[in-house]
Amino acid sequence: MVPARKGTRLPGVRLRIRRLTPEEVIPVSGLPALSVERALADLVELGTDLSLVAGAARDAVRAGKLVAPDRLVSYLDPVAARRKSDGRSLASDLFELAGVHPEGRDHG
Repeated sequence: MVPARKGTRLPGVRLRIRRLTPEEVIPVSGLPALSVERALADLVELGTDLSLVAGAARDAVRAGKLVAPDRLVSYLDPVAARRKSDGRSLASDLFELAGVHPEGRDHG
């Protein structure tokens, strides 16, 4: 992910243009990485199979790594709007498929 148009000669590497906010980037072993919420929303936006994204969401919730469910909702809003929905409904569907609550408690 890059903030402006940029090329690469590396085969198979595709750069996405997006300006990230400080809360969308977290340090992992000293390297910048996407927050869990931003990564999940990007996977949905890219058209990744929702069952795979749900699996990642389930793992993140159970590990206590999904710390801002409302932020995930806001990241999903533009994607959901294209589907005539909203981010809250899309996040709810994702967590239902994952079998977890955004607060980190399993269903049931």
